[in-house]
Amino acid sequence: MWQHNAGSRNIYFSEIWYQTVYDALKNVDDHDEVKHSISIFSSKYGFIYQYDKKLNFYTIYSSVFNIFNNKIYIAEGNPKKSQFQDEIS
Repeated sequence: MWQHNAGSRNIYFSEIWYQTVYDALKNVDDHDEVKHSISIFSSKYGFIYQYDKKLNFYTIYSSVFNIFNNKIYIAEGNPKKSQFQDEIS
């Protein structure tokens, strides 16, 4: 495991992530919550998961939970490059 220094307060662009998700949720253009969530994770609205390879930081899994119909959607790796699959129904 790599040693991490959080002194810069930019923990893998978390502030940019937050702003991207906040703006996307503020301006919902889809009435299907699961589809909208997957669009956010897939970087339709801005920076999510596009890390420079030099950082040695990668996304392993992303998940969206639909609590109304008990389904979990999972994407292996970067969800911009891989499809979300219905894992549990």
